[in-house]
Amino acid sequence: MKSQPIKLKLTYKLDKKELDVPSSKTFGDLKTAAAKQFDLPPEGIALLYRGRKKTDNEVLALAGVKNGAEIKVMETKSYRRQKADEQPQQAFMEFSPEEAAAAREAAVREEAHRKAAAAGQTSLPAAAAKPHASEPAGAAQRPQAAPAALPPREAAMAAIEKIRHEIADLAKQAAEMEQQFGSSGALSSNKAGALTELLTQKLLALDNVDTLGDQVLRQARKAEINKINRLLDHLEAMRSRR
Repeated sequence: MKSQPIKLKLTYKLDKKELDVPSSKTFGDLKTAAAKQFDLPPEGIALLYRGRKKTDNEVLALAGVKNGAEIKVMETKSYRRQKADEQPQQAFMEFSPEEAAAAREAAVREEAHRKAAAAGQTSLPAAAAKPHASEPAGAAQRPQAAPAALPPREAAMAAIEKIRHEIADLAKQAAEMEQQFGSSGALSSNKAGALTELLTQKLLALDNVDTLGDQVLRQARKAEINKINRLLDHLEAMRSRR
């Protein structure tokens, strides 16, 4: 018996596509189709459904994928690293020497911002800022102390800890939603959908944390991923009880 096609919504960053596929197809088949839609290499992407990363051999119908379902397309860590290695070199080749120098300076500033964010800072240290207009001429040329960046392991643990607090806040919102659902029997689809989206974002953020092969970091990240999956399952259960 031939399976009926289902219409799926594929989301990659801010880009959205609709695709008709037979429900008997696997997520591996869908990954190949998604790669063509977004001009990405199939080996460089992963698919998320209901906040869970799906394996290539899972069948859509057996995974509960129905007409109108949303599938998120995300880049793998290895593909992101590959792009980061290739893009700056390709960009600099197209620049004049002056433009290349300016681009490199901008890349250095961006890296400093990234490290500051990983360390939990909201802005660059004062040493990296431009001198105030009242400072004497030549102040900008004085050597400044470089901002102290956290070692990779501590930076990764800080990132996981930050996400942990954010998940705790979302868990409180889910509990309040369940309490309201229990008293009134009404569940806001918009609120539930927004909460699911936020939890999925935290799942992606955890996926971006490099555990450096460290067992403690892996366990800490896995614990938060498990919390998110439990919350997503709970939200889905509340939706099904409506």
